[in-house]
Amino acid sequence: MEHCPLVRAESVARTESVAAKNELADTGRLRKILKAGKANSWSGNSRKGRSLRAGFTLVETVVSLAVLGVVVGGVVLGYVRFSQQAEWSAHSLAAQSLASQGAEQARSAKWDRQAWPQGIGPGQPDELGVTNYTQINTLDVPMNAQPILATNFISVSTISTNPALRQIQSDCVWSFRNGNVFTNTVVILRASDQ
Repeated sequence: MEHCPLVRAESVARTESVAAKNELADTGRLRKILKAGKANSWSGNSRKGRSLRAGFTLVETVVSLAVLGVVVGGVVLGYVRFSQQAEWSAHSLAAQSLASQGAEQARSAKWDRQAWPQGIGPGQPDELGVTNYTQINTLDVPMNAQPILATNFISVSTISTNPALRQIQSDCVWSFRNGNVFTNTVVILRASDQ
């Protein structure tokens, strides 16, 4: 049987393995390795080896889902706030345009101080005079919902008689969807026609 190469190789391997273990035991390293728990890692049964193959624990999964929820919630909240701010800005810009339109309409009225006889009203030398009036318009904002109404309060007052100077103030009052009321104002000065 000693002439069989398989038996001889197996016997040599067993002898080398026993010799290596005896050498470790003699030097005291085997005791240190066993205390450190590294002896089990040879067979693949160590806790470190199992945790690398096992995947995530329930606590790790719950924590990662909570962090993901906070991040996604923050992104969604930021998007909602941004879209509300953009919508408010569009309404404010449309209201400012209406206020400018009202002031320019009042400014374009005829005011000729040299014409005789002086009169106030349409077709007269002073078409507008010192007055207050209102206009109700819709905000020029594209949307599918019902239109948003805005009120222009336009007032014309005399600032100076020599030189002739009037102040035209246009206040556009509008409300946003949360019920808050906002006012956009345009103030211009106008001299009489020459």
